Amino acid sequence: MKNQKLLLSFLLAISFSAFSFMKMNGQAVEKKVNLDIVYIGNSITQGVQLPNPKEDAPPATATEYLRHKSGITSVEFSNQGRSGYTTIDFLPETVKAFPKVIDAAHQLHNDSQRILIFSILWVQTTVPKRDRMVLPLIPKNITLT
Repeated sequence: MKNQKLLLSFLLAISFSAFSFMKMNGQAVEKKVNLDIVYIGNSITQGVQLPNPKEDAPPATATEYLRHKSGITSVEFSNQGRSGYTTIDFLPETVKAFPKVIDAAHQLHNDSQRILIFSILWVQTTVPKRDRMVLPLIPKNITLT
């Protein structure tokens, strides 16, 4: 779990570097930014096995890391990780998680001067039977159980 937190923090730090330099009249200028991040994922993102997921789940630790980086004025986040959910559950067509993510984004991001980011972290070790129909790209020699 610790390695996953570090990986998420690292990926967000890389993502931030893309936002820390904005172009103005063709010139790169450092600009302090305010970020609103909606984290999407499964039980790892949600932090279900942690004693205090509100503070220790990967979205909370990644956000706390970003709050101390130069070039960032403030970071707010919404953890939309859901235990047992797969990528299929977040598709708009399923009307399962997608509307909740959109509602969370609207509640979080109410200032157009802030940058809205959707961060998706998925670690899928098994594929539920209901999701197998959408996996045509898996090589035929791999058996899903």
